[in-house]
Amino acid sequence: MKPAQSVVSFTKGMEAPCVRFAITDGPQLVLPYIHATSFELSAGEKLLVCQFGETQLQLEGERLLPLLLDLQRNLVDSIEATKTSEGGLPHVSRIVRIELGAEFEPAIS
Repeated sequence: MKPAQSVVSFTKGMEAPCVRFAITDGPQLVLPYIHATSFELSAGEKLLVCQFGETQLQLEGERLLPLLLDLQRNLVDSIEATKTSEGGLPHVSRIVRIELGAEFEPAIS
């Protein structure tokens, strides 16, 4: 199965050093996978939250589970939002960046 137009896979079987997010109505953001701390998918598979250090990104769309799995394996090179979806493939409709400051980090006991 070929990836959706909104997702660019790195060379098959090889890990990408970074992933590029084309923020909806904003700049492009390139983050190294080494800073990735978590990827969390909502129960309805319509919201994927990606955490890179203190930078959090929210990806909205449809059928995001395959994208989550590829991100966990460092196989995605680039993600951008698109208006149209392709049947059965992951579709990202919106990418939002939210930066969390130190005051939101849990206290260390």
